[in-house]
Amino acid sequence: MKYRKKNGMSRLTWAWIGLVTVAGGTLLAVRLFGAHLSQPEETIITLEGEPETYARALPGQDNIAPPDIMAQTAIAVQPVFSTTDEETPLPQVQRAPATPAPTPPPTRTIDTPEDAVALEGDSATVIKLADLPDSSTARTVQIAKPVMAAPKGAAPPAPDPALSIAGQNGPYPTIAADGRTSARYYRRTFDDPEQRPRISLIVAGLGLSTGLTSQAINDLPPEVTLAFAPYAKDLPQWSRQARAAGHELMLEIPMEAAGVAVDALGPAALLTSRTDAENRQRLDWSLSRFQGYFGVTNYLGGSFTADRTAIAPVFTTLSQAGLAMIGDNEADVSTLSASGLPRAQTDFLFSAIENTAEIDFQIIESKAQETGNALVKIYATPQSLAQISLWAKTLQERGIVLAPASTMLQ
Repeated sequence: MKYRKKNGMSRLTWAWIGLVTVAGGTLLAVRLFGAHLSQPEETIITLEGEPETYARALPGQDNIAPPDIMAQTAIAVQPVFSTTDEETPLPQVQRAPATPAPTPPPTRTIDTPEDAVALEGDSATVIKLADLPDSSTARTVQIAKPVMAAPKGAAPPAPDPALSIAGQNGPYPTIAADGRTSARYYRRTFDDPEQRPRISLIVAGLGLSTGLTSQAINDLPPEVTLAFAPYAKDLPQWSRQARAAGHELMLEIPMEAAGVAVDALGPAALLTSRTDAENRQRLDWSLSRFQGYFGVTNYLGGSFTADRTAIAPVFTTLSQAGLAMIGDNEADVSTLSASGLPRAQTDFLFSAIENTAEIDFQIIESKAQETGNALVKIYATPQSLAQISLWAKTLQERGIVLAPASTMLQ
């Protein structure tokens, strides 16, 4: 069967055109209607705090989680695009209504301990007035004693030329034209407003050992008085170092003692067998060894000081030189008084012979507590210097202070 063309086109062609038209119209209607149905519902999300926006997942992407809505700062996320759709509308976000504040519990009156227990529960501790300790049996609170300030003091001044004259052996101490004396000028100053019991220490025998002398100068408190042997070398240098460390200074004078060989005392020893001129010559040599000391102390000398004829010229010479004397041995009081010499007598003497002996500091402290002061001479040994250094650090805790030996002069 053959088909003919009508107006240039066959019937079959027109049939295909119609079929295509109907199909196209149907497809267009489906797309338009489907697009309308696929529009997202309006979504409202209520959040605590500031509103926050994020994109909805497209179909098939439900596993994509939105950003953390509890973040302090709002997070803006780029919306997700489909290959066929336009931008997916974002949900609408609004602030949640404020949470109403909790209603405070009603105020309860506490009239009795039972009310407190009922209000606070079993954890409450109720103390009745009757449970408090009676004041008569209350524990006494120990109040720590305040640590008192250390006494004030300053190092002795440098040697003053006005307090010395030229001698055969070097500068020799004398009274200045204005009346000043070494006994007062070369003291370490001392001031203790608390008026506490005091202990004065003279550490003697210095200058003969470099190690011991350095240890005494550097390790002992400046209130400790240092006494140098006349036979020591470099006494001017040692005296400068000691004064710079704050110590006041003394000079040792060797004197005759019972049972001690003369040779052991050295060539400058004062002896009862020598004339006054011979002893004066030796004394002048010793007094010229260095400058800046306020007084002298004896080295041994029990036999010499007991001889009034021998000791009287020595006391006179020392007084005319403007010096003081601190002795270990008993001397005739009338002889001392006649000389006008500033003087003091030690209460305790610890010899250098017993190198390993412990110094009895307790008996020294007891004397200071009972009478207000104690004057002690200790010869330098490694053991004695170590003991003094440790003891001096704790002395003030017991209400006692160290004072220069010059404070004991009469």
